[in-house]
Amino acid sequence: MRQLSDALAPLMAQPRWVFWLREDNRKVPYQPRAPYIRASTTNPAHWSTLAKAIAAADQRKGHLGFCLLGSGIGAFDLDDCIDDDGCIALWALKVLSLAPGAYVESTPSHKGLRLVGLATGARVHRKLDRGEGSLEVWRDCERFMAVSGVEWGKCRRLPNIDAAIDSFALDGELSTLADIGQLHPARYEAREVLKKYRYRIVSLRDSVAVGWRSDVIWKVGVGLRERGATPSEIACVFLAMTAYVDKHGTNQQTLRREVERVFAKSSVKEGLRRT
Repeated sequence: MRQLSDALAPLMAQPRWVFWLREDNRKVPYQPRAPYIRASTTNPAHWSTLAKAIAAADQRKGHLGFCLLGSGIGAFDLDDCIDDDGCIALWALKVLSLAPGAYVESTPSHKGLRLVGLATGARVHRKLDRGEGSLEVWRDCERFMAVSGVEWGKCRRLPNIDAAIDSFALDGELSTLADIGQLHPARYEAREVLKKYRYRIVSLRDSVAVGWRSDVIWKVGVGLRERGATPSEIACVFLAMTAYVDKHGTNQQTLRREVERVFAKSSVKEGLRRT
């Protein structure tokens, strides 16, 4: 088994290791202490130290995996981004540029790359198609990350990559609760957001009867959410609506609460009852 880079010391120090085998074209995790029993990525009792995971992986000719939930580690998984000539796709280069100095390794297939760093933000687990390839973004989520140890370049110490992960939310790539904590409505112009998602409001400045303000705000928020708008984009539209400002003002704490309500699962059912 390949020796891992010293940069992965924050991972090596944690007993969050499993090993995996490819079965039916899937990476299936197994328990190091019970090498023939599958592992759960949410049950710490199934994980072990790196040394035990290496021994079990060697025994069954498997590969190392690291469970991310609660680990303080985040990652980008770039699949099918390297062609037969070893050239990296442009979209992958752009992702790598978001976190200079991060640990980067080749995936076991040698067709992809994985970028790893420290991350303490809210949960993110999202897959995005990129032409013939795909990108997954992980932070504090219920899955394991394959670790090959085949490093690209040289990372001396893992940097924090929360900003890189969050940038996808702010650019509209991730429409999850992950970016509600730091809303940036000033990054957008309300009419451009409405145009982008083909959502029509007669006028942002129309007066709304007091008893109907909540319904109008809710309808706009959920309508944009269903079209893929990010929390920051929805916040921008809210602040441009007379109905919203008349009811809630421009307080950031209230704005965050109202946007979070739009994205909360329990609120989706409530919205269906209102329509």
